[in-house]
Amino acid sequence: MPGSIRFVYGQARPLLESAAASIDADTVIATSESIFKTNELDKLAERLDIRNLPKAKFLVLLLNPNTPAFQRRECRQMFASYFREAFAKNVGTRSILEGSISPRTVTGYIPLSELTGSLPSLDEKTTNSCRESLKGHKLKLGVLQAQDSPFQLAIKETLRHFGHTDVNPTVAATVDGLDGLFVKGDVHIEAFSSGMWALDPFGDLQMLFTPGLHNALTHLQGDAKLQAMIAKLRTEMPSEQRIQLAKDLNRHLFEESVFNVYRHSRRFYASKKGGGFRTLNAAITSPTPWQVFERQ
Repeated sequence: MPGSIRFVYGQARPLLESAAASIDADTVIATSESIFKTNELDKLAERLDIRNLPKAKFLVLLLNPNTPAFQRRECRQMFASYFREAFAKNVGTRSILEGSISPRTVTGYIPLSELTGSLPSLDEKTTNSCRESLKGHKLKLGVLQAQDSPFQLAIKETLRHFGHTDVNPTVAATVDGLDGLFVKGDVHIEAFSSGMWALDPFGDLQMLFTPGLHNALTHLQGDAKLQAMIAKLRTEMPSEQRIQLAKDLNRHLFEESVFNVYRHSRRFYASKKGGGFRTLNAAITSPTPWQVFERQ
C-alpha cells in the first residue's frame, strides 16, 4: 500500500474533462457510468485507461402506488415501459435496458425481453383507461438537483407523452426530505439506486427491504409476498429451487412495477493512458484506491 494517498472529492464529469491532459500515472479517478451517456463513455475510453468493475448496482424508477394515477398495476407498467424506451434514447442505446433487480452475476437474473414477454397484453379498454388516468391525475417528479441527466430527460419525455405540460421537477433540500415528499404523495416519482454483491445477495435484499430502513421503499416493505420470498431465499434449499425462487422474486417486482429497475451500472476507474491497473479479483466490486495502482 502506498505511503500516502490524497483524496479529492468533486463532480466526476468536469474532473475527467480537466484532468485528461495533465493526469499523471499515480492518479486514479473513481466514478460511476450511470451519470454518462454511451458516447461520453466511448470518448473517455479514447483518452484514458478505464477499469470497469462488475455491474453490481441497479438504478430504479420508483412509482408511488398510492397516488391515483399509479394505483393500478397495469398503469404503472405502461408508464415504466415508456420510460425505459425514453431513457434508452437519451442514453444512446437500448442495450443497457434491464428489468431485473438481480444483475447478470447474481442468481435470479432475467433479461428484460423475457420479463416483458411474460406480461399479458393490455386490451384496448384497459389501455385507454390507463392513458386517461395517467393524463388526468397530477404527476410530479421529485429530485435533489434539477439537471439534464438521462433519467430526468426521460421522465420529462414520459410525462409529456402522457399529456402533462408541467414537467419541471420538485427539488428537495435533502434525501430525507425528498423521501418524505414521495411517501406522503406530494411527489409521485423518484429515482433510487442500490446494489447486490455476489457474496451474500439475498442478505443484501433482506437489508434493502427491511421495514424502516429506507423511507423511499415504504411501499415495498409491506409487500408480504416479497418479504416471504426474501426470507425463504435465506434458508437451505436445493440450488434449482433457489434459482427458481430468485427468478420469481425478480418477476414479482417487475410485474408490480412499483420498484422499476431500468439499468444495471458499475463503478469505473480512469487513469492515464499507459499507466496501467493491477489485476483484480472479479468479486471485488468496490476496491480501495491502493488496490488499483499498478506501481506499488
